[in-house]
Amino acid sequence: RLKDATGMATSGHPNILFLFPDQHRYDWVGWNPDLPVRTPNLDRLAARGVTFNRHICNSPLCAPSRATLALGVSYRRCGVIDNLDDTPLDRPYVYQHLRDAGYRTAAVGKVDLHKGTFEWKLDGSSWLDKWGFTDGIDNEGKHAGAVTGVKEPAGPYMAFLHDRGLAQIHHDDLHDRHDFTSTYPTPLPDDAYSDNWIAENCLRYLREFPTDQPWFIQVNYTGPHGPMDITQSMHDRWT
Repeated sequence: RLKDATGMATSGHPNILFLFPDQHRYDWVGWNPDLPVRTPNLDRLAARGVTFNRHICNSPLCAPSRATLALGVSYRRCGVIDNLDDTPLDRPYVYQHLRDAGYRTAAVGKVDLHKGTFEWKLDGSSWLDKWGFTDGIDNEGKHAGAVTGVKEPAGPYMAFLHDRGLAQIHHDDLHDRHDFTSTYPTPLPDDAYSDNWIAENCLRYLREFPTDQPWFIQVNYTGPHGPMDITQSMHDRWT
């Protein structure tokens, strides 16, 4: 719900939508003529905005890379060495600065700033306020959800699957897959597929946000990430 065509709230600050996929290579996009990849929605966003052709990732590992973005610092200064570390809570976060500047700040999906601690709460609120978010749902990633939540859910996504009677089906499917070769469709229905569920959570927040306050929302997709699952409708549409 943008106030006008420029994306400005009545305060004059721009609204910020930050799409954060997990292991998406920068060049695997439809506007790259060297690869036969179809990404029509990303193509439309790129056509309306700016693309950056000279950039680096601070770390090839998940947790340090996310920590450097959240803290706005280099790898050497982020305090996260590898994927077993939590991002320090005694540091200033970018999200805190946005919140203090008057933004409604939200995160949905796999925020993953506490990879050393599997703690989400069933509503996904566990660490959000500490990082600087006013709203959001922090959920488990693919492996973390299947490992921690098959019998009893430890986070919001597996809780959702338990409520739908799909938790064991999802666990068994991921358990049987090989990371980069088992790309056959998931048995989950479209609305229960993790990235679709995350996107719907994002849309719900955007519908509910007030139009007189600027917002920042970070959408942390679980994909693309091994195991490389897709939905049946994705398979039928693109193959």
